[in-house]
Amino acid sequence: MNDSIGDTGGERDGIIDVQQIVDDIRDRVEHRRLTDRTALRSFGRVRTELQPGRVVLRPEVTASGRRGIGTMLSATKRIQLRLIWPLLMDLVVQANAALDVNRLTMAAETRRRGQLERRVADLERRLQDLDARLPAETIDQNEGRT
Repeated sequence: MNDSIGDTGGERDGIIDVQQIVDDIRDRVEHRRLTDRTALRSFGRVRTELQPGRVVLRPEVTASGRRGIGTMLSATKRIQLRLIWPLLMDLVVQANAALDVNRLTMAAETRRRGQLERRVADLERRLQDLDARLPAETIDQNEGRT
């Protein structure tokens, strides 16, 4: 990487270095391709542990223990899984992203509810203080009116 280019993403002294941006994009694409190929090659060997609150794929469910045809069933399931693996991984990512958004929303709502409950308690306390300041006869006169 060129030392004269800072963290501005290919910008040097107000001039955009298009070649640097293109090189960065190529590096990212190549890294992604390698990552995807590795995931496709290793999908049958990876054992994904269950994680609380997360969606994970478990390729080991393709194994079949049926006598006689178990090996054929397992091979068929692995082939089918290999064909739809990128789609399934995308769905897992989307599901986990939706779960993360829901968790963040719930946390924000919980904080907001706590703030509102504290505000209501403060207002109730202030109302009680105001009621305590009023003379008792004024309260009795107002209760007689409806």
